[in-house]
Amino acid sequence: MPKILLIISLIFHSFSSFAYLGETSLVKKSNSSLSRTQSYSVLTTEENGITIKEYLNSSGQVFAVSWKGITHPDLQPIFGEYYTEFEKIKTNEHRGMHHYSVRSEKLVVEKSGRMRNVSGHAFVPDLLPQGFNTNEL
Repeated sequence: MPKILLIISLIFHSFSSFAYLGETSLVKKSNSSLSRTQSYSVLTTEENGITIKEYLNSSGQVFAVSWKGITHPDLQPIFGEYYTEFEKIKTNEHRGMHHYSVRSEKLVVEKSGRMRNVSGHAFVPDLLPQGFNTNEL
């Protein structure tokens, strides 16, 4: 029974410490770390077996997010205003055995993995820094 409660709490856990896609990230929690390159920064936070990375441009605006862990996080608080776009494009999904992707001009989302070992990323094409390689996500 405790495992079931843990799984349920992870599924419904909200990563409230994150900025939404397209927003400026101002929050840095004690369980996060920040790394920088010339054109962007990455804020990494770990909670409940899930690592979330926010990719920020030079203005601090979140242009992409990625995650890896035992379950996919609740995407609504992470996607923010882009969640509506995600809901619209989900009907155009491309699904493989362990891979899922959807894309539009406004948002690209890819998820993959197996039970207790999942990952994914999402980005806003118009916000990507010049020269950013999405394979880095």
